[in-house]
Amino acid sequence: MILGRINEITPTILGKCMDMEKGSITTLIDSMENMNLVYREDDPRDKRKTIIKLSEEGKQYYAKQEEKFNKRIEELFHILSEVEINKFNESLKTIVEILEKVRDD
Repeated sequence: MILGRINEITPTILGKCMDMEKGSITTLIDSMENMNLVYREDDPRDKRKTIIKLSEEGKQYYAKQEEKFNKRIEELFHILSEVEINKFNESLKTIVEILEKVRDD
């Protein structure tokens, strides 16, 4: 989902976002590359670095997965009342605020 929301990412940053070791993230990227979901490209700003990008097939796969995810969320929220949804949203805002404070410390 991370790569679907942004245009490009380095393996190092992707590994940090996913809390994965370098070897594990390399294996994951290799697998996704073999499935034609992503491709590697030299970073034009720094030739020592590699950028990971979604291929066209990867973009299509991401769009399908996002649609399934959104549909499932709608199904789950459909059973909640408006008051419950508002409470849930307020709780999420509180969680985000707490996480931002923890991140800044």
